[in-house]
Amino acid sequence: MYYDFLCKPTLVSHNLEENLKILSSKDNVKSLIKKAKNSPQFWDTLSEIEILALFERNKILEEIEPEIDGKTPDGTINLNGNIFSLEIFTPTISSKLDGLLGLDKVVHLNNRLKGATGKLAEKIEQIPSSIPTIFVINGSYSELDFFDLDEAVDGTILLQLSFNTETGKVVNENNIHKDDGLISIPDSNLISSVIMYKRTIEIGLKLITQFIINNFNAASVSLNGIDNKLLNEIFNGFYFSLH
Repeated sequence: MYYDFLCKPTLVSHNLEENLKILSSKDNVKSLIKKAKNSPQFWDTLSEIEILALFERNKILEEIEPEIDGKTPDGTINLNGNIFSLEIFTPTISSKLDGLLGLDKVVHLNNRLKGATGKLAEKIEQIPSSIPTIFVINGSYSELDFFDLDEAVDGTILLQLSFNTETGKVVNENNIHKDDGLISIPDSNLISSVIMYKRTIEIGLKLITQFIINNFNAASVSLNGIDNKLLNEIFNGFYFSLH
């Protein structure tokens, strides 16, 4: 997808313009335009704009960059009467490991994330405390997959073996998580869920959207079955103009 964007700048600019039109009636849209003009912020802002526009098309976007509890999330949405704040992240090909949610301690093993420290905790410190937050990850520009997301959220996956003390043979095996994921960080219960989506353009410009949601056992309002169904419909119907 990253390659397609680089090779098709008109595709990027066209969709940016279309999404900004959709958001034009919202307050603070000028802040997004200003950030999009800043080269280091462009790809992050592009994801923010397309996700906010996606929610606005589906009539659930409330505000762009509102001030809540002295914090400024990327936006807020209304899901069946519950307000959620949004934090949108964009790992890139060149920094797919340390870019995801600000992770800065990883062990390279088939592109698997193996820990979470520092900057991730800082992200949690920046989210509102009075409403739940949804993290949205645009994985389209990276090789991140479900296992990366699972380990980043729940912790490093370890294989646990149980042995028969007499024979020394393995009698049981199962996967467990270390306490080094997002859920082990203080105040992580403020996060309701983590969503990762990937989009690829195949030959013939066919757009494929993959959508993964990882629900927290949050103390705040968590996504329920109805919310999940709605978000699945929204992301599976992700519009991206190819003309």
